[in-house]
Amino acid sequence: MNFGALIRCASPVVFGGPEEAEVARISVDSRRVGPGTLFVALRGEHADGHAFIPDAVEGGAIAVVTDRPVPELPDGVAWAQVPDATDALWRMAHSLYADPTARLKVIGVTGTNGKTTTAHLIRVILDHTGIECAYVGTLGAEWRDHRRDLGHTTPFAHDLAELLADAASDGVKAISMEVSSHALALHRADGCRFDVGTYTNLTAEHLDFHLNMNDYYAAKARLFTDLAEAGGKDFVGVINVDDLYGSRLATEVRGRVVTYGRQEGDVRAAGTQVAADSVRFTLETPSGRADVVMPLGGRFNVSNGLAAAATAWAMGLSPDTIASGLAVATPAPGRFESIPTGRGFSVIVDYAHSPDALEKLLEACRELRPKRLTVVFGCGGDRDRTKRPRMGSIAAELADRVIVTSDNPRTEDPDSIIENILAGITPTPAAAVEVEPDRRRAIHRAVQTARDGDLVVIAGKGHEDYQIIGVTKIHLDDRELVREALA
Repeated sequence: MNFGALIRCASPVVFGGPEEAEVARISVDSRRVGPGTLFVALRGEHADGHAFIPDAVEGGAIAVVTDRPVPELPDGVAWAQVPDATDALWRMAHSLYADPTARLKVIGVTGTNGKTTTAHLIRVILDHTGIECAYVGTLGAEWRDHRRDLGHTTPFAHDLAELLADAASDGVKAISMEVSSHALALHRADGCRFDVGTYTNLTAEHLDFHLNMNDYYAAKARLFTDLAEAGGKDFVGVINVDDLYGSRLATEVRGRVVTYGRQEGDVRAAGTQVAADSVRFTLETPSGRADVVMPLGGRFNVSNGLAAAATAWAMGLSPDTIASGLAVATPAPGRFESIPTGRGFSVIVDYAHSPDALEKLLEACRELRPKRLTVVFGCGGDRDRTKRPRMGSIAAELADRVIVTSDNPRTEDPDSIIENILAGITPTPAAAVEVEPDRRRAIHRAVQTARDGDLVVIAGKGHEDYQIIGVTKIHLDDRELVREALA
């Protein structure tokens, strides 16, 4: 598409240069600019893209878009000043890639916890019925034999539009996509035409970014209001009414509403049975019932399975078809992932990194009745500090042994983060609390001192295969460290 046609969809204040310049791709990172690239200068949390316009031009950018007066550019480089560069970015991206979500069935999954597993299960169900579905989220992007790492749970609008266009061109029919609150607040998912929005829950998290819980809720609600309406499809919101904010959201959806919950809702779970490696329940829907046996352990996976089932039911699948799909599900990597020990104790690795997620994880582990429950966890640096003492309190209350360690300390002092966690722990005779800032040594200690009948939980990093110390990312995989400790 040429620049002149593309920039007009962004309602420019003024533009100039060669309108006929052919735009092949869009970038907001001057390091990723090449021939045919249109560079959009965004103001970010840590850097201002306007400072990198010269680098982008030097790298081969054929056009520059900014929401400030345009600096002097070499002849032959097209340019535009727009009212809002973020708004212009998603409009141009979906136009350049020919409106990919108009050709796809798009399911957005949002909520504090459960997004990854729910989106994963939706993909499994749809694939099982012959509707080829791609997954996009924390684990990357996946369809068929394609695998792509993503820098964010929900990529920037231009990367997301390109990814969705690639999937559509490859014959994919549906997208099951995690939509983070950051993405909704920063308009990364704008331009996507959602068919279904699935809401899991809302608990205190990301309050370093959102002003308060109402602000956090408002960001999540955009998927079910602004974006649902703007997409122009027959939108349906699938809402967890076990959650307080879910009950509120169900009254605000701009479209059809399907509710779900363990006791209340259009879609329910009855007769729940939970084991370490599976859950069983009867799926109850207005169109019938089906017995579900899902090979994922932990009570919270009943909620995840129910969210996926309600979504599939809202899309017109029968209870029997849904149960058949859930029966072949595999756990998402790093989500209640059991690491075989070959010994008399068990080890589970999980991504739980918020107070609510840690509480649900440890409660699920308690239900398995281990002789002793050990948890190894830390908290991320440069993120919400208020959750640290709460996570310490939860761990001390629900585990028999707590080993506090480092997560991704980033630019914070790991010892200070640990002190924040310990501030929430009231010493009791029941809970033994240890501190080992080195995560590798902490995991080794937990595994090598485990006894028969114990359950060791390594929480916080799940599928991640790295640790961020300062601004350096080093290789570190909790699952590998467990196996290393067992060797």
